[in-house]
Amino acid sequence: MKQTQLIIIGIITILVSAGLSGCNSSTEQTQDESIIGTWTHDFGNYTASYTFYQNHSVYFTSYNQIYWLEYEITKDQITFTPKPPDEPKSLKYSFAENNQKLIFTETSGKDTIFERQ
Repeated sequence: MKQTQLIIIGIITILVSAGLSGCNSSTEQTQDESIIGTWTHDFGNYTASYTFYQNHSVYFTSYNQIYWLEYEITKDQITFTPKPPDEPKSLKYSFAENNQKLIFTETSGKDTIFERQ
């Protein structure tokens, strides 16, 4: 009788553990997800904006010009490739103010801050 109870408790423990293992998903967004949306920067005489989509395409407008790009994120770097394909450009990027600001850092060290819309 005691052995049967131990077996039942063991089985229940295994089932509960297996059931709860799926509950360990993080509520934090990944960098990939955090970038989705529209970001703008006012340069004074014009405004530039990026609209990032989940399919890794980007709609970029700057100084009355429109570009479609593709983007790839690797750690703290984002690479833009124009459509049709041309020479890709890579920048370091980071987020600030609870993912409300997107900071692009050029190789020269110059930062450009875009705000989430």
